[in-house]
Order: sequence, then C-alpha cells, then structure tokens
Amino acid sequence: MPNFPEEMVERLADDDGLDTQMFVGLDDAFVGLATIWSPLASGGAQRLDVAVYDGSKIVQKLVAEGMDKDDALEYIDFNVTGAYVGPATPVVFWPCRVSEVRDADANQDADASPPLDANGKGG
Repeated sequence: MPNFPEEMVERLADDDGLDTQMFVGLDDAFVGLATIWSPLASGGAQRLDVAVYDGSKIVQKLVAEGMDKDDALEYIDFNVTGAYVGPATPVVFWPCRVSEVRDADANQDADASPPLDANGKGG
C-alpha cells in the first residue's frame, strides 16, 4: 500500500506502462486507488490501479457550481461514468450502507410482478 500522498503520484503515473486515468477538475472527489484485473487481447489479464471517485462528492461539486441535483446526476451518468477511456478508466463509487441496499432490494421485490407460469400467466 502506498504512503499517501507521496507514493500515490508515482503509482498513478507508472502503472505497468499504462497511465492511470484521472478525471479533470474532480480532485476533491478523488478518494484513492482500486486494483482491478484488466483482460489482455493476447489472453490472460493484468493488474491495474484505477482512480476511485466518490459520486456523492461529484454531485456536491456540480451542485455548488449551479446545477440542480437531477442535472448533476444526469451529467455524471453521461460524462463521467459513461466515459470509457481505456482499461484504466476511473471508478465512481456511491457510498451507502448494507441496510440501504437490502431495503432497496426488498422494495424492488415487493414491486415486482408475480412470476409467470409455464403458460406465460401471472401466478
């Protein structure tokens, strides 16, 4: 693990021959590195360090610059998480608690249509 911040700059600039990509203007939302496996065209895979950003902090920044929350989320979806810049494309994570995920999953299950039987009719 690098000694932050001294070794981080070095690791970001030298990542097995590939530069780790960073989002411009989102330094306040940068939270660190994640190590991923990226497939190689020749088969196999290589380990890469990718930049990780906190999505909620990106929203805060965009709202502070004058966007409303819905526009900020749409902007992030199209221009940030929707921007593939190669194998070292940064990751945006959305902080949440396990209980929030479980609650959302339970609500989706409650809203789901009943399963169809073999004749394609709801049960």
